[in-house]
Amino acid sequence: MVAREAVGQLRIAAGVFPDDPELWELVDELKAGSAEFRHHWARHTVRTKAYGLKRIDHSELGSLTLSYEITRFPQDTELSLLVYTAAPGTPKEKALRSLAA
Repeated sequence: MVAREAVGQLRIAAGVFPDDPELWELVDELKAGSAEFRHHWARHTVRTKAYGLKRIDHSELGSLTLSYEITRFPQDTELSLLVYTAAPGTPKEKALRSLAA
């Protein structure tokens, strides 16, 4: 499922930046090296995902699984805001607060 979502997000990028040679170089490289990528790419599925959970391996805090939300700005397709959060009072929140200190 993660691979399918990632390929769908890459399809969005291909639509937004159809003339980006580096993007198409990446697509060609992935197609050459991965049957799974070829399968998902051929389906032409477009996916956008604006929220979820993300595991981050931090050099000081170790492994953290955080909630995230992405806000996209329609007036600028290259601009988005990504926010990671942790539930209040949890060890994850305390770990994040320690980074701010």
